[in-house]
Amino acid sequence: MNWRHITPGSGRRQPRWKLTSGVDANGDVWVPAIYAGVSEMHVFLCAGYDNEPGIVRDKHLYVRAAWIRREFPEAGGLLDSVERRMRGPDGPCA
Repeated sequence: MNWRHITPGSGRRQPRWKLTSGVDANGDVWVPAIYAGVSEMHVFLCAGYDNEPGIVRDKHLYVRAAWIRREFPEAGGLLDSVERRMRGPDGPCA
């Protein structure tokens, strides 16, 4: 897994874990579960119900962006931005 810290364009300070995403060997982008717009526990339970894998890193849950997009479509804009930056020319998948 290649992890990368992405600095926000908004100028607002965020905890480092909220700005960290990863790309696995299959090209899947993993993002903080909080990106779904609900609590990490809610995402954890939904992911478990769907048999969706998760990664605990720095005491926070990360799940595949594709799964969040499917289950929490309102997060799509944020996910588009993160995936573009993770897969862009400076991202770990370049």
